[in-house]
Amino acid sequence: MAFFQSLIHTFKNSFNFRDRASRKEFWYFMIFYLVLYTPINIYESFRFALNNFDLEFSTWDVFISSPLTLILTFIFMVPLWSLTARRLHDVGKSGWWQLIYITVIGMLPLLYWFSQRGNPSANKYGLPSLLR
Repeated sequence: MAFFQSLIHTFKNSFNFRDRASRKEFWYFMIFYLVLYTPINIYESFRFALNNFDLEFSTWDVFISSPLTLILTFIFMVPLWSLTARRLHDVGKSGWWQLIYITVIGMLPLLYWFSQRGNPSANKYGLPSLLR
């Protein structure tokens, strides 16, 4: 699967929480997201820090001062949840397992499952993704 084809497929399936997603589809989207999000977040963090040397600010001030980060977060939130659920389905796990990300230790099993090869045959979540 080509990189951009994978991105388009993921955005088209933003509200599909029931099928499966391949490793390639998942990691292509994560790389795209991180390459886009990281420099913008770093830029806005530095800009905020340089403008607020007095250290008298609230969390709300940080959110208001980083509009690009907020916009990207809202654009990518549902597609990321959906893609994560479908990736977990590919390895035979429920999409609800992504909630263990809230705990620090929960990131480890998620990374393991995201890196695992998907079930090559049908499982209870459907047929394997055609975009391999």
